[in-house]
Amino acid sequence: CLLLTVNCLYAAGKGTTSASFLKIGIGAREIAMGEAGSTISDGANSFYWNPALMGQIKTKKVTAMHTKWLDDINYEYLGYVHPLDVLNRKGVIAMGTTLLTMGSIPRTGAAGPAVTGSFKALNTAYIISYGRKLRENFSTGFNIKIISQEIDGDKAVGYAVDAGCLYKLKI
Repeated sequence: CLLLTVNCLYAAGKGTTSASFLKIGIGAREIAMGEAGSTISDGANSFYWNPALMGQIKTKKVTAMHTKWLDDINYEYLGYVHPLDVLNRKGVIAMGTTLLTMGSIPRTGAAGPAVTGSFKALNTAYIISYGRKLRENFSTGFNIKIISQEIDGDKAVGYAVDAGCLYKLKI
């Protein structure tokens, strides 16, 4: 399999990155294999790892994931994959959403460690994908993401595009 990575964005220093919750893996199988989902995932998790994997899917698929972490942090994922026309190879579309919620976070004052209240944080991403098998051993696809992060009433929204390809060697 061929893996192509393009690095066009980078962090300028501490506290300058956003949407780090998107680095959290999806799917027990893929996570257990060291997050090696970019070439092997064949379910409704496929477009998260590599949108080109959807070109291999021939049936409708749904997946859901719930992860409960320490300190009332929850991570949710819901994904759906739908082949448009398997016989004519018109491609596969998918939709998904990820949600990272954090419980109540204590607010402290600038003058000292005294707790003056609390606030919450919420991270969401909505994903729309398209993938298509172009040849027997070659597929391509892309994701469009709407990313939202909110903390203590301040909200930021961003957009991202992912593209992928998959070439299976015949050995």
